[in-house]
Amino acid sequence: MIEMNPTAVEVFLTAGQTLNFSDAAERLHYTPQTVSRYIRGMEEALGAALFAREGSRLALTETGRLLAQKYREYYEGLQVVRRAAQEEKDPRN
Repeated sequence: MIEMNPTAVEVFLTAGQTLNFSDAAERLHYTPQTVSRYIRGMEEALGAALFAREGSRLALTETGRLLAQKYREYYEGLQVVRRAAQEEKDPRN
């Protein structure tokens, strides 16, 4: 099983933006099978579906939308911390 590591998170967020595993794979320079494997691993780790699949169409589930939102908030917070750290190193900026 694939853990929810930074690569898996990047794959999930990209797939959530494109709503297409092939498009996400192309953006990330992976195969669609690799994207599917990361998503399946995350779904198994969470015990919930992240995408609703209707034929070839994808949509984020409520769990998927919540996870995407929380990951975006986390990355935005991380940027705030990085800027604060830079200012602490060089208060002139």
